[in-house]
Amino acid sequence: FFFFFFFFFAPKTPKPLKCGLYWVGRVKALMISHHKKSEDMVSLEAMGAGHFLFASESVGEGHPDKLCDQLSDAVLDAYLSQDPQSKVVCDITAKGNLIMAFGEIKSKANVSIEQVIRQTIRDIGYNSKEKGLDWEKCSVIVNVDIQRLKPDADHEEEKHSATQGIVFGYATDEWDKESLFPLTHYLATQLCLRLTELRRSKELIWLRPDCKTQVAIEYSKNNNVIKPLRVFNVLVSTQHEKFVGQEDIKKTVIERVIKKVIPAELLDDKTVYYVNPSGSFNTCLLYTSDAADDMQCVDLGGRRIIKKKKTN
Repeated sequence: FFFFFFFFFAPKTPKPLKCGLYWVGRVKALMISHHKKSEDMVSLEAMGAGHFLFASESVGEGHPDKLCDQLSDAVLDAYLSQDPQSKVVCDITAKGNLIMAFGEIKSKANVSIEQVIRQTIRDIGYNSKEKGLDWEKCSVIVNVDIQRLKPDADHEEEKHSATQGIVFGYATDEWDKESLFPLTHYLATQLCLRLTELRRSKELIWLRPDCKTQVAIEYSKNNNVIKPLRVFNVLVSTQHEKFVGQEDIKKTVIERVIKKVIPAELLDDKTVYYVNPSGSFNTCLLYTSDAADDMQCVDLGGRRIIKKKKTN
């Protein structure tokens, strides 16, 4: 899933007027204070008539939302690899050191869902309590209604109507006629991918699996032609080891992540960089044990519904 924000501005008016969702995901509002002029606010005031901002958010493989998605994907893949006609509805919930799987499955396949879950957590990189999750020691609860069909049995055609489905976003050739992804979305996901590559290759040994990125781009609209002009701001929040300081993190992320991913012609002296703006990010978001009330984050995601219909 990806989040997109669309902002409309009257000419020379620094007030954000509307926020709308243009992709699959949850609506989030980006609030800009009218009382405190930040670097972003000053840049907004300088925007020309007919210009607008469009921002996309992406998360890394260790983020709780993405973790749940990948676990559900892994379960689905395991069943389809043995039985392409499998009917799989699988939800994953994660809280602290607990992973829960719910749903219904009808298949000829023989799959250990718990084993699939643990293997996927290990592949993501959560292998110790210090990182927030340990694939060997975490608790895994599987409460899935499984109807296992005999190998020679035929899958019956579904007679009832489903109440859920898969929703897709849109395609655009605003910058590339092959990928057809919005540029903001492409750059946000590439930033996460770059962080993952640096972590997995151990080039940056202090990186941990969880991360989130957001890229906002200033566009112009002329005669219904939309053109990306420049990157307005970039946000990168990445989980890290405790021994590295925030100044080193910011400098490294800007030079070895942001500037390696985003084309130089889209960056200028007005582009604002936010790297771990909330400060240290040592623990997985599944835990917030440093908080006063010791609250824990709960994430539910990764519903996978696959139904295959016969065609003539």
